[in-house]
Amino acid sequence: MTGRTLFIIAALIGALAGCSPERPQLTLTFSPTGARVTIDGYEAKKYSSPHTFEFYRPGRYRLEVSADGYLPVTMMIDVKEGETLTQSIHLVKDRGEVPIAVDPPPDTELPQPSPPPPPP
Repeated sequence: MTGRTLFIIAALIGALAGCSPERPQLTLTFSPTGARVTIDGYEAKKYSSPHTFEFYRPGRYRLEVSADGYLPVTMMIDVKEGETLTQSIHLVKDRGEVPIAVDPPPDTELPQPSPPPPPP
């Protein structure tokens, strides 16, 4: 059986016994609001902030938050059964490339310094 099948069976048994496992959650606050949130490569959607994500099982997940015109943030998060993890992410504006001018241009041959005068 796969881990997912076992989890479903455990959830059914818990429901029949009058209890259910508490799913791990992540409450994410981020700016700018409307950023795209991706978890383990899935759910690349735009969300308003704050947003609470519910996980089917505990574990380690790759979280990425991105928005047009901002540098993306990627991190690993660990969520535990019954836990609500809280995370805040503030994206930084992407300033783009900064052109650098070199004077003289790098392919210009520079004049060689004159040798020092001979000692007296």
